[in-house]
Amino acid sequence: MTIRTLHLEAFSAEPLYGPEEARTIADLAETLIAEGQASFTLEREGTVVAHACYTPLRLVEAPQLKAYVMAPLAVLPAWQKQGLATELMQKAEEALDADAIFVLGNPLHYARRFSTPHQVSPPQPTDHADCWFARALKPGVLDDLKSASQIAGALNNPALW
Repeated sequence: MTIRTLHLEAFSAEPLYGPEEARTIADLAETLIAEGQASFTLEREGTVVAHACYTPLRLVEAPQLKAYVMAPLAVLPAWQKQGLATELMQKAEEALDADAIFVLGNPLHYARRFSTPHQVSPPQPTDHADCWFARALKPGVLDDLKSASQIAGALNNPALW
């Protein structure tokens, strides 16, 4: 199974998305991998069942911090609700040795894990700023930090935000 197929299947099965959005997300995943962004997978029974990409995020007021945006993340429908997304995120967080991870995502999926209070603005204007979540991986790194953020590559597309 290809990464593209994984994202197509995962997002086409989601009621909030549809085939067109699934294609956009699959295209994004392929582009991020081609750019060399961090890419992580989980396999079960010899098949890739989960995938996520992480793109560096520059915090303007704290450029020394190592931060990333996680997007996209997908788990094949038959493998959902088994903790694989959490396992994949833990694997990525350990490998990246980041200070903080950000995500623009559905609160039902991300609000609990990405619950660090923060004042970092998304790298592009968005109507969904209430869905811009953070997870500090090192205690206190986002405390008292008010900053804009910048991102390069495929995620620097306003249409995605």
